[in-house]
Amino acid sequence: MRYAKRYEEKLKTRHWKSLWESNIPDLATLKSQVESRGIIVVDAEPWNAGGSFECREFGIAYIPPIQSTHNDDMGFPRTLKAHQKHYGIQSHCVHIRSRERSRCGQAFEFGEVDLVNADLVEEKLLGIIESFNASPESVLVGFDLSFELRVLSIHYPRLLEWFSSWVDVQELAADASGHPRMPSLRDTMIALGFGGDRHAVGSHINWGHCAGNDVVRLAAGLIELMRRPESSPPLNIGQSQKKSSKQKI
Repeated sequence: MRYAKRYEEKLKTRHWKSLWESNIPDLATLKSQVESRGIIVVDAEPWNAGGSFECREFGIAYIPPIQSTHNDDMGFPRTLKAHQKHYGIQSHCVHIRSRERSRCGQAFEFGEVDLVNADLVEEKLLGIIESFNASPESVLVGFDLSFELRVLSIHYPRLLEWFSSWVDVQELAADASGHPRMPSLRDTMIALGFGGDRHAVGSHINWGHCAGNDVVRLAAGLIELMRRPESSPPLNIGQSQKKSSKQKI
């Protein structure tokens, strides 16, 4: 697990220590859990004007339990929309009122957008999770999760009660590549075969990111990682010249 013990105090894990210690270490363990549990994917876009660990929008997606990805020959293009339909991925994007972007960013292409006051975001996200019919033992998933874990533990701690374990897709992708360098989401999606889908590849522009689109990218990328046979050669993940500090690009 990349998040060392020294981060525990900053992450305020005392009230969710059981979840913190339930990090999923590898794809094999994840596959065994998602046969009976759903996956909830999260992404938060920072709001720099609000100081540390404030977000301007929050994306959330749900993947129902996946009985098996072994030899799952889907027979359709490797695109986010195709994966969303085939695996029943549900997604929402919550924009926080008065924190809207000053410039136009990506439009959310895969679900509903809600504009919510800052003090009502946690309640809204809880309602969205309930609308997914998710079990209270879902797996929490993100990419380079350090920011999202801080946002959840500081601002939306009630959401943490829904999860029994968590996993960082960035770590899984690095393991699949056999390289210690942590890859960007953009490079990971290209390596997984999504290079022809502009929604999956995303934008090089940090301010243009949409948290709702990113959770669908993450959901599809995670599914493709789980579909790879254990005997597969290392995943050949390239390295973009431009990356964000959160590595989400």
